[in-house]
Amino acid sequence: MTEASIVHSQFTIQEQSVISHAIAILNQHFKSKQSFFSSPTSVKNFLRLEMETEYREVFAVCFLNTQHQLIKFSKLFFGDLNQAPVHIGIIAKEALLLNSKCLILCHNHPTGDSSPSTADIQTTNAIKKALELLSISILDHIIIGHNDSICSFSEMGLI
Repeated sequence: MTEASIVHSQFTIQEQSVISHAIAILNQHFKSKQSFFSSPTSVKNFLRLEMETEYREVFAVCFLNTQHQLIKFSKLFFGDLNQAPVHIGIIAKEALLLNSKCLILCHNHPTGDSSPSTADIQTTNAIKKALELLSISILDHIIIGHNDSICSFSEMGLI
């Protein structure tokens, strides 16, 4: 089992298998040519399945094309229980290599509370400002907590 696939001990092996299978189905669905990341609910469900079970803070990015189709979902930065280091240059490089023009940022709060911190808001603004120079837009930043606790910067008017 890879470090990225380790889930909370509250899930049985059978439940972990079901979660992995659901993620595979969603990945296939979102990568199909007909599927778009246009529904906030479907995006949140996808990211919740991908991120909620992480035992430490993980910062990930959905790289999208101009039609909001998922090109790639990448867990890029791994931290501890309270933070994950984020490097804008790595996000920019990956977006340019993938020819991605739109991004959805995502990270989890292993503590369970999805409320954005001051550091979360500042980091998002710095990423947005830097990537605007490359004509890459940030559509949203979603924070995943526990028990359906999900925060969308877009819905809160922070992006």
